[in-house]
Amino acid sequence: MLDRVGHMFRGAVRSAAVAAAVASALVGCTSQPKPRPRVTPVMPVTRDVDPVLRGTIGSVATFTGVEPVLVTGYGLVVGLHGTGGGLLPDAVASHMERVMSLQGIGRGTAEPNTLLGNAAGMARSASEILRDPSAAVVVVYAMIPPGAPEGMPFDAFVQAVNATSLEGGRLWTTDLQLGPTNPFGGYQKRNIARAKGPVFINPFGEPGTDATGMLTVGRVLYGGVVTEPLKIEIVLDEPSHVRARTIASAINSRFPQFAGDREPAARGRDDRGIALTIPGRFRLNPAEFVQMVEAMPFDISVPAEEFASRYTQALRTNARLAPKLIWSLKSLGERVLPEVRRLYEDSDAVPRISALEVGAALRDAQAGEPLIDMAMSGTPLVRAQAVRLLGECGGGPRVDDALVRLVDDPDRDIRVAAYEALVERARRVQEQRMIANQAEIAAERGSPMSLSEIQTVSAMWLPGDTIQGIRRQLVAGKFLLDYVPAAAPMVYVSMQGMPRIAVFGEARILTPSVIEAWPDQLLLQADGPGESIRVMVRDPQSGQGRVLEAPTEMGAFIDFLAHTTTPEDPRPGAGFSYAQVVSALYGIWKDGGLAGEFRTEQDRLLAQLLEGARGITIEDRPERPGEGAQPLPLPKPEIPPGEAPTPLDERPRIVPLTPLDVGR
Repeated sequence: MLDRVGHMFRGAVRSAAVAAAVASALVGCTSQPKPRPRVTPVMPVTRDVDPVLRGTIGSVATFTGVEPVLVTGYGLVVGLHGTGGGLLPDAVASHMERVMSLQGIGRGTAEPNTLLGNAAGMARSASEILRDPSAAVVVVYAMIPPGAPEGMPFDAFVQAVNATSLEGGRLWTTDLQLGPTNPFGGYQKRNIARAKGPVFINPFGEPGTDATGMLTVGRVLYGGVVTEPLKIEIVLDEPSHVRARTIASAINSRFPQFAGDREPAARGRDDRGIALTIPGRFRLNPAEFVQMVEAMPFDISVPAEEFASRYTQALRTNARLAPKLIWSLKSLGERVLPEVRRLYEDSDAVPRISALEVGAALRDAQAGEPLIDMAMSGTPLVRAQAVRLLGECGGGPRVDDALVRLVDDPDRDIRVAAYEALVERARRVQEQRMIANQAEIAAERGSPMSLSEIQTVSAMWLPGDTIQGIRRQLVAGKFLLDYVPAAAPMVYVSMQGMPRIAVFGEARILTPSVIEAWPDQLLLQADGPGESIRVMVRDPQSGQGRVLEAPTEMGAFIDFLAHTTTPEDPRPGAGFSYAQVVSALYGIWKDGGLAGEFRTEQDRLLAQLLEGARGITIEDRPERPGEGAQPLPLPKPEIPPGEAPTPLDERPRIVPLTPLDVGR
């Protein structure tokens, strides 16, 4: 036994000696010391943050991907009345032929005597189509909101490259890429959206005339859709795994993952980055979600009530911080309401209005009474803001009754704001009904509806049986028509988002009358009082006219203007597009044939596009690479002649709908 132990000891000594010799040899072979890894110094980020806002996510991190994104592309508009097919620059023509070829255009057979097929039924080539007078190449451009998720709709603007007018046109599906489009080859930016649908041109001129050059530009209302969302990332000023986990946990705790959400709102990537995903319930207002996250405190060990007390106290003492404090309070949810309510009757306007904005966003019913008082009196700007907040806040019949009364306010802007608020409240009621009836809906259709589907359907149809009184229907698959109970008649038309016309009260065509809406193209005649009038419609291209009978009640008359007569629905109709319907209504009002006022929506989206496109140029009718660079061309706002624009609400308004038009 002892001999075995001695043998093992001697073996261990020999092994140790060998190991020492090897180590000595290795040291001898290394004549130079090992180089130390170079450490790149990280410059600390210095932020000028007010003490009360320290500890918010925005005070310790930078948000990337939160600016609106410009997207552009070359597309094809079809259905023109002989105003397209002009000469194209070689580079643009080659680009379009390549794109059309990839789409399968120019191969096989097609319907004879159409844009796509010749008399023999053979497919026409891309070059033949580009030369056809019924088609034109356009530049398409739009601004996509930050964090816009897949499927989010938006307006797209178009400008003709080889057409004298885009009247009657329809944009074929067009891929939109990041930044200015480039037809000259080279590096191709990725496509993140597409657009299609009828082109809405300036409706306040006579069809077929273009004294101001407005017929070569237009927009595709709600015709764009995001196909590849851009990512938003939170980048910490100083690397820290602990802080990254804390921030991600705080965001996911405040905005938990609901059914339909593919992933959590926040996911840590490393010690500096946190990926941010827009939850499904913020699909149509992603910018609001981003602003709340940026202003949210991330220390979850501190109760929300303590932050609420700190922020409301700051509202009283530092009005300059109000915009940021509002978002911080919203980000904390309903637990801030007890502190916020203390400011609803504050003598100082800034904390009072700020608190009411927070309360309305959190659907606090107690915000209703003070908001009603503000909406009924005060300056026009304060009244308009209060009416808008009434559309957001909770509360029952008292709020709805106040808004119904405000629909007849002497101020036209207040009337429109009250209508918009009632629509929002009616939409929410319809949405809640659908959620409550999910079991019946799922049994009828075979599967439950997603939140986005519920949002879409609830905004498409309003039965008019709620206290808000708004009835909504889809007209000819082209636009929405709202009936608004009111004493004073008025017609209101939207100029962006989902096409929409609202008829207030008993708006109608005056009788007896002779109305020339469009000189020698659209005339209305009623010899005496009655329920119908004769309408003469003349095609400006062919000169052919037709006389139809139409109702005088405004809602039915609008339906007549949009309806296209078919064997399945032989009712008489003019078959007008949305732009033509708006133009006709404006012409009737201008000629004194409308019992009521005529009002248009203010163009907020164009202002956003102008801001986002500042300093950006695109190739407008270029001949060669590098030639013809022009500032991004944008149409002017469509404001009826003689109507001055009023101050704009700077916040984007997004109607929760998807495009109706599902053509090419």
